[in-house]
Amino acid sequence: MLSQIINRKTKMYNVLFVLVLVMSFTFLKTDVALARDKKVVIKVGKTKKLHAFKNVKVKWKSRNPQIVSVSRKGQIKAKKKGTARVVAKIKNKERVFIVKVSNSYYKADYKMASRMVVRNLSNGKTKEFVGNDIQVFQDRINQCKFYRYYPSKRAAAGSLCYMFSLYDQNDKLVASISVGNKQIVINKDSSADDYASGKTLKIKEFKF
Repeated sequence: MLSQIINRKTKMYNVLFVLVLVMSFTFLKTDVALARDKKVVIKVGKTKKLHAFKNVKVKWKSRNPQIVSVSRKGQIKAKKKGTARVVAKIKNKERVFIVKVSNSYYKADYKMASRMVVRNLSNGKTKEFVGNDIQVFQDRINQCKFYRYYPSKRAAAGSLCYMFSLYDQNDKLVASISVGNKQIVINKDSSADDYASGKTLKIKEFKF
């Protein structure tokens, strides 16, 4: 009789021990790293949500904020080309994400543009162009390489020479292009990202 009671207690302790192990594993599992995004590739201007630890409050920090910023919820935003380290931390545990940021390039396509208004910023004069002149301008634009960039790098007003504004048949702005001595800045429309080239453009065809 006593041996049966001992056996029952032993079995009960064994069951409890297994339950404790399972519960401990489950608890630890909520704290483990979700390292599937340890190497991240992203383009300038884009955002991405990182996942580091499960069901716990995480402290996020970018060690290269000029390249990649990170929110309190682990949302990163790529600012410029380069490599950055983003750290997720809980207590004494850390997970480091290597974020590689590449440029996002733009190719002009102004098929919807029916007229182009060019403003000479040095003398204030304007002139309108239509038809083949728009195609010529598009071809010249696409000889340059344009990449997305952060608004804080806007060209100074004094360094700009011309402003090109392209409109469709409904007189809606298709694109706005600022041409300067050192670079060209393109804004696809009023709400789109800006793109910039690393060089200027010869525009003899549009002198007036």
